[in-house]
Amino acid sequence: MPASVAILDGEKIVPNYAGGDFTALHSGKRLSDVQYRIFDILWRDGVDLRDLPLMKRKDALSQVSKFSTPSPLQYVEWIEDTGSTRVRECMRSRSRRHHLQTHRRAVQIRRQTDWVKVKCSKRAEYTIVGYVPSTRGRGVEALRLARKNGRKLEYVGKVSTGFSAKSGAEVRAKLEPLMRNAAALTKSIDKPGTVWVEPRYSARVEYLEEVEGGLRHASFKGLADE
Repeated sequence: MPASVAILDGEKIVPNYAGGDFTALHSGKRLSDVQYRIFDILWRDGVDLRDLPLMKRKDALSQVSKFSTPSPLQYVEWIEDTGSTRVRECMRSRSRRHHLQTHRRAVQIRRQTDWVKVKCSKRAEYTIVGYVPSTRGRGVEALRLARKNGRKLEYVGKVSTGFSAKSGAEVRAKLEPLMRNAAALTKSIDKPGTVWVEPRYSARVEYLEEVEGGLRHASFKGLADE
C-alpha cells in the first residue's frame, strides 16, 4: 500500500566498492550519486508506528518501498540473525558498517541499546616517518605514517589518538635519535611542526578506512616490533 506521507529512518551514503564513500558525501562533490538507504518506518499517513515491534514495521516498510529503478531511495534488505553472527559477517565482508536492531521492541526516542551501528575497523602496519611533539609533556601528538610500495615510501596520513602519557613518551624516546632534515618520502610534503625521522619503526594502527588525505578514525595500537 503506497503512502502519501511517511517518516522513514535510514542513512545517506555515496556507494562505492566498500559500501560508502565518506569523503564524497562530506565534500558534496557527487550529490547526484547520493542514496538514502532506508531500514525502518516510524510514521505513515497519520499513523504512529513506533509502538509496533520491528518485524511489523518491516512489513509496513516493504509495502511503501516500491521505488523506481534507479532511485536515490533504496530499501535495505534485512537478515534475522544473532548480533555476534552479524559482526563476524561484517568483518569478513567489505562493508564497513552494519545496523543491528532488537526485533521485539518498539521504537524508543532516547539513548538505548536496542539499535546499534556496528563499525568494522581495519588494522595495518605503517612506517613511521615523523612525529608531532606534544605541547603538554614528553609524548607525541601524532605520528606521520607511510606505506611501503616497493622501494617507495608513500604518505598515507597521521594517527593522533591511542597514546597514553607513558606510551607516547616511549615512542618519542625511540624516534628522537632518528631525526633527519627532510621526510624520507618519495614525494615531499609540507607538514609544519613535524619532526621527520629515519623510517626505522612501524606502527600498528586501527582505522575505519583510507580516504584521500588520511586515515579515518585512526588509533595507535603500538609499535610493530613490540
